[in-house]
Amino acid sequence: MLKLMPNTLMRIPTKVLGHIYLIILLVFISAKGAHSEINSSEPPHSTIYLVHSDDDISTNKFYIPLIRALKSQFAPERIKIISTHDSPLAQLDGQLSGANKCILSIDSQSLDRVLATRTQTPIFSTHTPQIDLDDQIRKYRQFGVTLSGIYQEQSFARQLMLAKAIDSKLDTTVIILGRKTRYSLDNYKVITRNHAMDLSYIILKRNGSPHNFLSNLSNHSKFLVTINDQHHYSNDNLQALLITSYKTKIPIIGNKAEDSLNAAIASVYTPLDLLALETTNELPDYCNNSRSKQAKVNHLFQPHYSKAFYVSINEQIANHLNYPNLAEELLFQQLLDIELSKGK
Repeated sequence: MLKLMPNTLMRIPTKVLGHIYLIILLVFISAKGAHSEINSSEPPHSTIYLVHSDDDISTNKFYIPLIRALKSQFAPERIKIISTHDSPLAQLDGQLSGANKCILSIDSQSLDRVLATRTQTPIFSTHTPQIDLDDQIRKYRQFGVTLSGIYQEQSFARQLMLAKAIDSKLDTTVIILGRKTRYSLDNYKVITRNHAMDLSYIILKRNGSPHNFLSNLSNHSKFLVTINDQHHYSNDNLQALLITSYKTKIPIIGNKAEDSLNAAIASVYTPLDLLALETTNELPDYCNNSRSKQAKVNHLFQPHYSKAFYVSINEQIANHLNYPNLAEELLFQQLLDIELSKGK
């Protein structure tokens, strides 16, 4: 698996490094130009309140690249860091309320706490699972809360592209849904159909077993595509699913970097450095303009998957499932070509 941290960039092949820089450029241009009609180039008028839920923020792997990106664009005095562990709800409400403030939440737990204050300060949530962020937007829209952000995982569509790149004969995608993710079933059906594949699925009850479902499937041209649902796809469950994947010969496609460490033959994911960059580039526009009438009427600032992505492969799993010689660089290039051909 290729690492994308600064101290390892020199060990990445030149061709791949060029691809990474291209993605950075795409992110920068799209972030700066997304809503240029409402002065996106202006610096933020707000103080950024970075809210997290960690006891020790230094242990959060996303914090280091994020704070580095923030400090490269905003003056240090414009960045305030708040832990929800240290702030009772009333105190948190007082810290976040008021003019010229903008909230940056970096996980689901801190977002829950921020929303509990019913603050009217704009909130940008990053590194948050899609099902959590979309669910909160639905719940709090009625209270006039301004909320958007960038999802933690990569998109289902890109997972299907990766699966097809690995096996061009693939004809069926398998998904396992839970209490929250079941509401997205129609969307999964549409996306799968757009990629000329059939969809096999199950909606599990809270104590249902994804292993039993997978065990009963034949292995004819099927891939299991993970959903970012921690109840059914925790690291422990993924490792248990790996055993079932070995037995059924059904490969797993992940949407986070750690998925290919635990069970997936391959994952399409967002490197944390690039997620931090994309978040920081979108903040000025969002903080300045997300509450404007134009933004509300035109439904600007919708939550989205990161535009930046990369591919990781678990070679041991790939070899066991008879997919030898998979190359991260080649798969990444195939996905990138598809993205560019679609003008994304």
